[in-house]
Amino acid sequence: MSLKKSIALASFLSYSAFAIEPTIVLDPGHGGKVDSGTTVAKIHEDEINYDIAVRVHEILSKNKFKSHITVIDLSSTTPQQRLKNDSDESLNYATGPLPMDKRYIDKRCELINSFGEQSILVSIHNNYLSKSYRGACIYHPRHPESIRLATSIAKAMKKNGLKLYTFRGKSLPSILANPNYVVLQTTLEAKVLVECTNLANSADRKIILNSKMRQKYAQAIAEGVQEYRTQRINAY
Repeated sequence: MSLKKSIALASFLSYSAFAIEPTIVLDPGHGGKVDSGTTVAKIHEDEINYDIAVRVHEILSKNKFKSHITVIDLSSTTPQQRLKNDSDESLNYATGPLPMDKRYIDKRCELINSFGEQSILVSIHNNYLSKSYRGACIYHPRHPESIRLATSIAKAMKKNGLKLYTFRGKSLPSILANPNYVVLQTTLEAKVLVECTNLANSADRKIILNSKMRQKYAQAIAEGVQEYRTQRINAY
């Protein structure tokens, strides 16, 4: 086979692998009895993260994108108007729910890796920093595809009128490298961790506890992922 044909075949195979419809893996941070995250206004962070992930999943499914949430709460499988705490979340394996024990991080990463490197990971969180910080920041592990995904989500947040990262009102870079996050060490090429708000800031906290605003964050994340997915297909 000629070099030209070899290159053409390799390009086709790369495109075909991605065009098979990679799964968009939605990973709501924390969950279960072992790790509920920060608690604000008597609501655990994991409940906020999970509700946003459920909303993103609904939007993606409506738009015919294949997605999977790594965590399942069988008592709360639809978006919630008012959040309530519980600790019955499990890891959402295809074979059935798996209780979250002390090794849940390892098992969570194992689940994420099972979708293959061409899939897309969005881990959804909310920060707890000095109250002088506000807005969303998006972490990536320095991989080019992850940076493109982070950029696409940040643009969608701005488009939807959501605040990006600031300190005492001054804008900060909202797309940040942090390869040390465990979920960003998984094998997927395109992976980001989205910190939607700073729960220590009263204005941010009020925003994210509002169901209509959680829907806006979900819409922005979904739009960003969809735009990234479209750009990546068009690049081949």
